[in-house]
Amino acid sequence: MIPFLPQPEPTIENANFDFNAEVRQKGANWLRNTPDAQTRKRPQPCWSACLPHLRRAFRNLCGYAAMRIESKGTVDHFQSWARTKDTRPELAYEWTNYRFCSASINTLKNKFDEDVLDPFEVQDDWFTVTLPDMQLLLTDTVPATHRARAETTITRLQLSHGEDLVEFRRAWYDQYKEGGEPILNMMDEWAPLVARAIREKLAAGEPLP
Repeated sequence: MIPFLPQPEPTIENANFDFNAEVRQKGANWLRNTPDAQTRKRPQPCWSACLPHLRRAFRNLCGYAAMRIESKGTVDHFQSWARTKDTRPELAYEWTNYRFCSASINTLKNKFDEDVLDPFEVQDDWFTVTLPDMQLLLTDTVPATHRARAETTITRLQLSHGEDLVEFRRAWYDQYKEGGEPILNMMDEWAPLVARAIREKLAAGEPLP
């Protein structure tokens, strides 16, 4: 994981998109017209309309894996519907509750939002990728107050040993070994943690494995 800064809610002025009208108000209408709890098992997905704007807010990177998502990606409700539907159902339609992530990680996260780190609270040096095995590890800088959740995040979302993530990281590493510096610059946008691991090795004068 890497830090992400919350971005302003999309408006006509800053994004040519009215989030309030297209997501929040449509969601509020659905909630008003769907008072029955059984009918509310799955909320109306008004948030799909803002997916392109959420993708840009996260620089095309999964908020948890810190890897570029080439396909459409998904809107993750950081506070899940399963936990908020009876207390704060309006959070299903709030920009501040959305995180951009891959479909597979969204499925793994499910309703376990209280057990994982929020991409908005992660600090820059909390996670590192090891070379050449491409595992994601915690660093010693993760504060004690966050360490248990950080460990759970890695495990639950399969951020370290997940086959697809490891393959993705290794593919970029192999491209770097063939293409050098131009590829490394691309990796800043596609696989920033792998790029950082390479740069740290180079800065220390250590051979790349």
